[in-house]
Amino acid sequence: KLMIVGTNIRGHIKLGDKFRNQQRYLVALEQYERALKEEPNNSIILVRAAKALIVLNRITEAEDYLVKATKMNPNYGHGYFCLGEL
Repeated sequence: KLMIVGTNIRGHIKLGDKFRNQQRYLVALEQYERALKEEPNNSIILVRAAKALIVLNRITEAEDYLVKATKMNPNYGHGYFCLGEL
């Protein structure tokens, strides 16, 4: 699976995904936030962080991330899909 992100943040994303799959959403969010510090406009990371925020019932923050993801990359359909579900 190809991720279009910088090599220095892939570790944070992989850890975030691992924790999210283990239903450890707060720890996953921390990893995604670290990645966002490096690439704050990366739609892939914004959507993954938003998914963790939704489970944590932080809906307003999740919506903000998803809106930003669609603005930063209008061709990344997953952001629109998640926003529609929300």
